[in-house]
Amino acid sequence: MRKRDPFQRASRRIVRRLGRYHEIKIKPPLGEWVKVDAVPNQPLLDVELTGGTKSGKGQTVQLHQRHIVVESHHCLGIEHDCESWSVKIDDIEYYVTKAYPKDDGVTYLFLNDQVEGSALSPEGEGRGRTWC
Repeated sequence: MRKRDPFQRASRRIVRRLGRYHEIKIKPPLGEWVKVDAVPNQPLLDVELTGGTKSGKGQTVQLHQRHIVVESHHCLGIEHDCESWSVKIDDIEYYVTKAYPKDDGVTYLFLNDQVEGSALSPEGEGRGRTWC
């Protein structure tokens, strides 16, 4: 069987996207920016809304929620006061809205581009989510 090169037929755009590097920094409440190894993600999440239809059944809507996956030792104590932590992804500052520690030594940090409790967007309360 012949070995296949996965990059042989890939376009230049796909190769650039696969090899993209993001510089991620975390800042505790009373600390300095610390560069960490983390994986940024902005998945489409399915959310079910109830009501609003004639039949009374729910609708499934998709939304974006930006988050990063970081090793837990970089963000010790974030579960108690996550709103005062900040994250920079490629020099764009985000604020942590929720932190979920997992069993395998990583923590999911859900991010928002506005400070919690600041003026709301015209569409209402977004908390970093974008509806599709």
